[in-house]
Amino acid sequence: MERMMEELKSVDINYIYIVVGIVVVLVILNLIWIIFIRKRGPSAEEVKNAEMALSEAKQKEADLYAQEEYQRAKDSLAETTHLLAAKEYRKAKKAVEEATGQARQASKAVEENKAKMKAEDEKMLSDFTRQVDELKIRAAKPGTDTPTKVPREVQELVGKWEIMKMRIPELIQRGRIREAYDELKTIEGVLNNAQLQDFIPQPGAENPGRSAMPVAAASAKKTWSWIILIIALAAILVLWLNYGKGTSVQNTSVQNTVKQGGEQVSDTRAVLGNFFIKKLPNGIELNIPELGVENKLIVFIEDTQRAVDDKTWFTFDRLTFETGNATLKPESQEQLKNIAEILKAYPKVTLTLGGYTDNTWDQQANLKLSRLRAETVKGELVELGVDVRRLKAEGYGQEHPVADNSTEDGRAKNRRIDLRVTGK
Repeated sequence: MERMMEELKSVDINYIYIVVGIVVVLVILNLIWIIFIRKRGPSAEEVKNAEMALSEAKQKEADLYAQEEYQRAKDSLAETTHLLAAKEYRKAKKAVEEATGQARQASKAVEENKAKMKAEDEKMLSDFTRQVDELKIRAAKPGTDTPTKVPREVQELVGKWEIMKMRIPELIQRGRIREAYDELKTIEGVLNNAQLQDFIPQPGAENPGRSAMPVAAASAKKTWSWIILIIALAAILVLWLNYGKGTSVQNTSVQNTVKQGGEQVSDTRAVLGNFFIKKLPNGIELNIPELGVENKLIVFIEDTQRAVDDKTWFTFDRLTFETGNATLKPESQEQLKNIAEILKAYPKVTLTLGGYTDNTWDQQANLKLSRLRAETVKGELVELGVDVRRLKAEGYGQEHPVADNSTEDGRAKNRRIDLRVTGK
């Protein structure tokens, strides 16, 4: 009897062990589910929702009227793809949720921003009409001078404004608010030109005549400018005749930065040298100019003696943006594709992109525009296959000019996108 009781007790203890073991296994499986499966990453539906939200934002023109929010959404969605590829699932889930939220936020911001921009368009239209009318009166004011003697910039502005003051209201009426805004900003830049300031009375000025440029001074200044220019050309001609004989002129690719319906952000195109085929470590061949930013970047990356620092910047030389906004022109794609291929060939390289402007606009507006343009270049490189984590975009506005902002050539050089290697 005692033996049977002992066997029963033994059986009960074994059952307890079995039950406890089952409970432990279930707890472990539940933890595995919570940590590694349930939070594994975004579902295909979540990614699709983010893409749809971004597409809807673009349809609502968020890329024009809510550029910052739209660009952040694009970056977050692009980052999701890279995080999934790196198997960082929880970060990917967070990134796709951020992309969806940012895209929806961009959509919501469109109407409000559009209304604000429309109000600003109408105000600028009114202000500029008044300023140009005053400009015409002053240019033709008896006792000062005739319209034919005023600076060329004044005549060009007056002629252009006669067309634009009819075109702008039409653009606004058609809902093309951003286009009207960009054109008005172009006029604002011209009005801020130092050559015109003496002709335009400042608000609150008691004596309007005090801001008119004395004709004699203007004419003398213009005359001396022509004399200096003629002397300089004569000197160049003499040097060329004396030293240019017998020398061979190599074929070079000369690319001039011009401003025709749009704004050039990179350096004024100078002689970039002959184009040549550069073979990258991954076998890709690029057709690039000797003095272009691509070759400079490759030389810096491959030079083991040159360390990364915060002083060495390279300027894009073939990037162009639409006037007053962060929309790249089609001709910019060639250089962007080249930079993307270089980054793919050197996977350890990381970059900071810096946007800059001239000083013709409001300082805060310049800062915002420069940042948006740097973000646009970053976004284009990501779309071309560069990991978003390797790129950083910053805007510096009108800070760090590389040329004199008092001349058109200098302002063109200051409107640029630079890049700096931060790791290699």
